[in-house]
Amino acid sequence: MLSKLFVALLLSTSCFTAFCQKTELIFFGGLSSSIMKENGSRKSFVRQYGGHLGVLGGVGSENVLFETGILFSARGTAFEESSYIGFTSIEILRLNFLDIPAMLVIAPSNFRLFFGPQLSILTGGKYEEEKVSAADLSQVFNKTTWGFRYGGGIAANGFTVQLHFILGLSDLTKDPNTNWKNNAYQIGVGYRIHSTKTTSAPQKVKRNSQEDIIPKHRVLD
Repeated sequence: MLSKLFVALLLSTSCFTAFCQKTELIFFGGLSSSIMKENGSRKSFVRQYGGHLGVLGGVGSENVLFETGILFSARGTAFEESSYIGFTSIEILRLNFLDIPAMLVIAPSNFRLFFGPQLSILTGGKYEEEKVSAADLSQVFNKTTWGFRYGGGIAANGFTVQLHFILGLSDLTKDPNTNWKNNAYQIGVGYRIHSTKTTSAPQKVKRNSQEDIIPKHRVLD
């Protein structure tokens, strides 16, 4: 159901583009911080740090836009375990996603507020610095998951600084006994590599044909 709504949203936006007053394309990247929650609890999960990089495109009016794009996002989590001699060990699970958001952007003045659903596609990962193939990951994790992305930022002189939050909505694992959801926040800097703004052409004022030939102050009664 969510996938159908997501596709319908993208299609309706593509139709709306022809009537837009403004379009923009932003190259965006920065740092990510993510952590798992199992059945709503952090348990022994530890926050994991990574990065994100991609392109965001917006269409709409001057102050309200629809924004989508593709972001490569390195997220995941770490596990905290205690050994029998009292030392704590950390095992790291890195997961790479292609994030495709569909957000409503409200941009009064130089401020930007945004929110909307997000489709995440699992592309690969590492466990304890050893690369895990997509085939092996697919045995444990779902290929696609849903989330909700929201946040805000400031834009000026073609640049934008934004803080994004990702709330995991669907289970990352295929195990029916667990419910892992990957939550994250991302801070990054964007640069507007393309921007257009359509304006209506000024209307021509019709002039009297006599005034075009003879100056008004020279016309005789």
